[in-house]
Amino acid sequence: MIIDSVTYYITEAQVDTNLSFKFEITPNGKYSAKNRGISSDVYRTKISMYDSKSTLETLTDYFETLRALGSTVVPIEFETGEEVFGADIDYTGAISCILLNESPIYQRELNSYSLEFELELYSPAFTGTPVMPDLQYTEPNWTATAEKTKDVVLSYDGAIFINNMDSDHGIFRGKFYFTDDEMANLRRYHSSLRGEPFYIYDISGLEYLFGKKRDVIFPVRVRMVEVSERLENPGRWGCNITLVEEVWH
Repeated sequence: MIIDSVTYYITEAQVDTNLSFKFEITPNGKYSAKNRGISSDVYRTKISMYDSKSTLETLTDYFETLRALGSTVVPIEFETGEEVFGADIDYTGAISCILLNESPIYQRELNSYSLEFELELYSPAFTGTPVMPDLQYTEPNWTATAEKTKDVVLSYDGAIFINNMDSDHGIFRGKFYFTDDEMANLRRYHSSLRGEPFYIYDISGLEYLFGKKRDVIFPVRVRMVEVSERLENPGRWGCNITLVEEVWH
């Protein structure tokens, strides 16, 4: 990472993407996506650094200089593998970032200091193709549940009423691994879908996406309600995905 002609080394970066749509459950028990549009999407990251005190002070002094000039926009060049905002961002040349906050410089051990700061991407440009990559296996701790949409209600006089919305549905949560290109495509696909339903035709190693009790076989019509990723190693992303069954009736 190069800031003001100085090279800094990133210890860890947490991708924090907030796509501007959210899910609500309608009165009939189904999911609905409320969408504010692509222009309202937010791309952030939290960067952690360990270095000498003088090196980190050079960076915080630069941040203070920008502040004195009335600017919070920081031009940054990211090197290969530093995909701090996600795999689908175009990191060609210097990109403009907004400095949201920064921590004090902390001493961790002898001659070792740390600094954390949060950035938001300004006018992002993208790479990748909006295509769902193949889901090639998942970690063994995946969960498949059947959500029951039935409530038992007691009245003031003790009478029992059953409110059955007849919209039972499955929820799948699993962790998958993707290359840079696959992760970029998934992020673009998630952004373009904006919560709308699509089909999953197969997941290697799984027969019932929502468990045998739900007894739903592929292909399955689902909504992707959550995607969160972490760069595990150069070119290898671990990604947690939550899929909710789209109920027809």
